[in-house]
Amino acid sequence: MTGDFIRLAELLCSRLCHDLAGPAGAIANGAELIGEEDPETAAEAADLMAGAAGQLGNRLRFFRAAFGWEGGAARDLTEAGRIAADFLAPLPGQPPRFTLSGPEGANPGPDGLKLLHLFVLLGSEALPRGGSLRLETQSDGVSLLAEGAGVGLFQETEAHLLGRDDAPPPSPRTAPALLARSLAQDTGWRLSVETSPERLCLKANR
Repeated sequence: MTGDFIRLAELLCSRLCHDLAGPAGAIANGAELIGEEDPETAAEAADLMAGAAGQLGNRLRFFRAAFGWEGGAARDLTEAGRIAADFLAPLPGQPPRFTLSGPEGANPGPDGLKLLHLFVLLGSEALPRGGSLRLETQSDGVSLLAEGAGVGLFQETEAHLLGRDDAPPPSPRTAPALLARSLAQDTGWRLSVETSPERLCLKANR
């Protein structure tokens, strides 16, 4: 069992590095351009760096809430919603890919809020062309409804989320689903997935 936890930690670290590489690279590119003699180019580089730094901070805050625990978890629904909205926000000047509503309902507790953030991550990945995400919570339940063209979980992601016997070896892509399942098993939640054309619903219930 210890080996499983070590492997999950390795996969989550790989996933973090992958997802943070984009904004970190944009900051590096902006730093290279900031020294250009053209004032307009330098100004654009400064804007690029500021936007990328904001996105990097939002992603770090989100992953701390979704993957971490001590000192990083959301304290209530309001904070959980703000962390999720900031994570989904586009860079300045870019059109938004997602609309987010909620979370609405009762506070499901620390582990429920963590599952909520993991659902946001999985739901956003399930919308390759963007779409809408709606979060709802109860004291004994958490749900995310994702709607948009081409919505759907990767087969291996769903297999790990539901703990199917045919799940392939885990990867950085499936690490959040594996973490969600492990958290649910340890804290008494049951996970389910409901799909229909252009709709995906992720649920956790006690």
